[in-house]
Amino acid sequence: MKRRNSKIDKIVGPKFKEIRKEAQVSLNELAQKVGVVSPSTLSRWERGEEGLPVEIFEKLLTSMNISYDEIVASEVDIKEIIAQVELAYQTNDIKELKRISLDLLAKYDQTGDGLLKTEYLLKSAIAANYYLDLSGDDLTNTEYKTKLSEQFMQ
Repeated sequence: MKRRNSKIDKIVGPKFKEIRKEAQVSLNELAQKVGVVSPSTLSRWERGEEGLPVEIFEKLLTSMNISYDEIVASEVDIKEIIAQVELAYQTNDIKELKRISLDLLAKYDQTGDGLLKTEYLLKSAIAANYYLDLSGDDLTNTEYKTKLSEQFMQ
């Protein structure tokens, strides 16, 4: 039975694949660990070609020790952050841009290594750049800029 493929599957599957590969877990290992889905089904889902029942999705998250937010919220979050940053920039609200930038930089500093840390790195770069443009004040340090540069060299 072919499962319905929604917009969310096209986002969640590929994002999950990134996290799984980063953790160096094979499709076979994961399918065996979860026990209710084949590696080929997982592969189609990770490519965004097929949906998965919620129960299996939850088992996958649990088996990989990742939260729903790490996968889904980040996709929505970036659009919200960009909208907030653009509004503050267009209205010359330097205080709000600084608040957003510092909040994202703090989240970047507090997050362990992995995909979520990379997302905070990129989000904070967007906000800090807009802030720099309006205020002339650079909120980032050399180490941060090096990490950001490394992201684009991969």
